[in-house]
Amino acid sequence: MRLHSSRLFTLILLLVAMLAPLALAQDDATETPAEDVVVISFGDQTMSLAEFDERFLLTARNIAAQQGMELTDDMFDQLISLRPTYLDQLATELVLLTEADARGLTFSDEEVDTQLQTIIDGFESREEYEQLLDEAGFTNEDQLRRLIRENETIRLIVTDIEANLEISEEDVQAYYDANEANFQQPEQACTRHILLETEEDANDVISELDGGADFAALAEERSTGPSGPRGGDLGCLTPGQTVPAFNDAAFSAEIDEVVGPVETQFGFHVILVYERSDATVAPLEQVEENIRQQLRGEVLDEAIQSLRDDAGVEIFAESLGELTLPESEVMEDMGEGEMEDTDGESDMEDSEDSEGSMDESTDMSEEGAAEEDSMTDDTMESSDEGMEDTTEESDSTDEDSDTEGESEDGDTEGESDSP
Repeated sequence: MRLHSSRLFTLILLLVAMLAPLALAQDDATETPAEDVVVISFGDQTMSLAEFDERFLLTARNIAAQQGMELTDDMFDQLISLRPTYLDQLATELVLLTEADARGLTFSDEEVDTQLQTIIDGFESREEYEQLLDEAGFTNEDQLRRLIRENETIRLIVTDIEANLEISEEDVQAYYDANEANFQQPEQACTRHILLETEEDANDVISELDGGADFAALAEERSTGPSGPRGGDLGCLTPGQTVPAFNDAAFSAEIDEVVGPVETQFGFHVILVYERSDATVAPLEQVEENIRQQLRGEVLDEAIQSLRDDAGVEIFAESLGELTLPESEVMEDMGEGEMEDTDGESDMEDSEDSEGSMDESTDMSEEGAAEEDSMTDDTMESSDEGMEDTTEESDSTDEDSDTEGESEDGDTEGESDSP
């Protein structure tokens, strides 16, 4: 399966849950049939508990399928707590679909066909596509067509609403002034170092530097750290990013002053700060676009909430009752045909936290965690190669900065306790 189309298919499945004739195990104590219990109501439209549970179960199965797993009782129990949140989200989607219809916004049959064909083309064979469709809980392709239409119609109405949103310069300025603390950029010390195993070696290096030797050249020749080939360059550090002894030395040194030996648990450092910048607030022009996007999101949320209010939406979460997993269906459908490689790097606990959309959360693997002598307090096992990026992105240094990792010899400079 080609992964990019697989991702597209997965995204479509999760954005809007589709009706599917699935067997539900409903609590026997409910006297009123689920088909007659109303959980969403606005205008002349209603949604029954039975219809809602069908949608919810289908979405739950999609989440499980993305991870290549059966929808087990344990997994379902974790998702079941999201039913009220999902109910509220679904009410919003129904309001948006109704508003799109009122505005004459439609997604044509031809456009649905094109979108569907794009999905199908992402699979090696028609059989693979149909297997995935079955595992995701669809009984026929028409259900997927309806899902595509609903999803794209919601996209159209949201785009239409956004087109009428205006964020003024005054709005941007007011947000910037009220949130100045969010735009603080800490001071930086752009630093080179030479890491030696013994204090004697470090003093020898200092003597050579005092005699006129080039720091970068000596770092390449003598440093035992991975930054040696780069002339010992660690990039621009922010306070607290390195272990205390190194941090204190770097942020008290004068520009181009050789400092050391500085002992840490990783060895003896000879340090040179070649550039420094004071703490400052990012100028408005640098963050204006981010502010504008933030404000547009807030105004969009308000506009959608206004549509809900005008529609007189009522949701009845207290009527949801109990819902258990229909074991026979899940085991039959998911037992042998677990979905392969559909960007399934999310974990189930993250799905509990994503209360707005039940979207999967991607596990962020910490690559670069196995290099030698990492110095950062925030990312102990990150490679020091990322440090070079910190000159331009001061407030992302914890993620992108060079932090010297763990060497084959066992030297580690990183998020460890100070000596």
